[in-house]
Amino acid sequence: MTRPRILLTTYSRALAASLMQQLTRLGPELPQVEMRQPGITIAGMDQIAARVLRGASRLEVGDATAAVLGPDRNTLANKVSRVEQDFEAAVDMASPNLLEELLQPRFLDQEYQSVVLANGVVDEKDYVRASPSGRGTALNRGARQELWKVFAQFRRSHHMNDAATFPEIAAVAASVLRTRAAKGGALPFDHVLVDEAQDFHAPHWLLLRALVAEGENDLFIAEDSHQRIYGQKVPMSRFGINLRGRSRRLKLNYRTTAENLAYAMSLLSGIEYEDLEDAPETASGYRSVRSGPVPSVLAVADASAEVEAVVSRVRSWLSAGVSPEATAVLVRSERSVNRAVDGPLGAGISASSASGGSVAGKGKVTVMTMHSSKGMEFQCLVVMGAGATEIPAMWTINGLPEAERFDALLRERFLLYVAATRARDELVTTAAGEPSELIRR
Repeated sequence: MTRPRILLTTYSRALAASLMQQLTRLGPELPQVEMRQPGITIAGMDQIAARVLRGASRLEVGDATAAVLGPDRNTLANKVSRVEQDFEAAVDMASPNLLEELLQPRFLDQEYQSVVLANGVVDEKDYVRASPSGRGTALNRGARQELWKVFAQFRRSHHMNDAATFPEIAAVAASVLRTRAAKGGALPFDHVLVDEAQDFHAPHWLLLRALVAEGENDLFIAEDSHQRIYGQKVPMSRFGINLRGRSRRLKLNYRTTAENLAYAMSLLSGIEYEDLEDAPETASGYRSVRSGPVPSVLAVADASAEVEAVVSRVRSWLSAGVSPEATAVLVRSERSVNRAVDGPLGAGISASSASGGSVAGKGKVTVMTMHSSKGMEFQCLVVMGAGATEIPAMWTINGLPEAERFDALLRERFLLYVAATRARDELVTTAAGEPSELIRR
């Protein structure tokens, strides 16, 4: 019997590396292989998109690029990392006649991914007619015509530089595979398993649907709507993925204690949000098999006192026998990392910053952003900087249309949930001054 070709994927390279390590420990006999080979391929979605394009002919890539981005030549040789700045530049050059809230880079980026790329829009006429399904802000014909000026300028600038964003590359890769399948060509996988699906954007879903033919056990999707801090909420039916009546909700938590889970779920109580199946999600009914200390929130006078409180708590854990590698401090933003590192170091505790998917190193307390902690766990954890002026981070919310503002605030809640659920045993949250409205209970 021929061994199937299986893809295990997630939204980032770091999480994919973590999945690779876990699979090696749990199933060392399972072959980990390159794409298209029998066995299991483990990679992030952007890695898969790049591999699809590397394995395609120049004609296939050229045709797909034209179908997704329009007929202007673009070799996709350069990757765009400063998307928001490029949208700001496009607004300046296009000078659209629109309300300021519709010209915020975060709004433009989400509209571009969820409507323009998701619907294969290449001109103004296509955009005016494109389905807005999944978008919160209603746009009339005139607003779309003005917005298209921005998107067209955004694309022109990238065409000139042979550049593309990662979502654009995913959409082009999906187009390559769809065209190949329509001509009877083989797709790279027989089965696809998806982890952390709540953080996927629309072009990721386009690519996922194109990677494997529809059929029995084609897609297996695991998601946690409480942890959506990156992806956009888009209806799966738009991508030919039917979830209704085919899903199961798992409510037993094995990582963290019942006390930590109850605290984390309390951060989401009283708000409305949906899962990938468009079913209402709630903060009730989830449970844990483990028990531990009740989480605490320490509100202190100022930033200096907060550092002292964090150092005191970390030192008490280390004195009680908790290893430094099992201890972490999480902060809201990169600019807060140095302050969180310097505090323990100044007190004689070895600490260092780390990025997603890794700890600081042997004998060191890990300091990282809440975003970077996704997929990780620590025995004892401090969530530092949960003051009213620090979270929600107002730069992620200010200026957005009402519907997008609600979603941005929801992401801030989900981010706190992610941070809190990184703690296996003991969880402490600190705030300089008044605690954030999101953690007041």
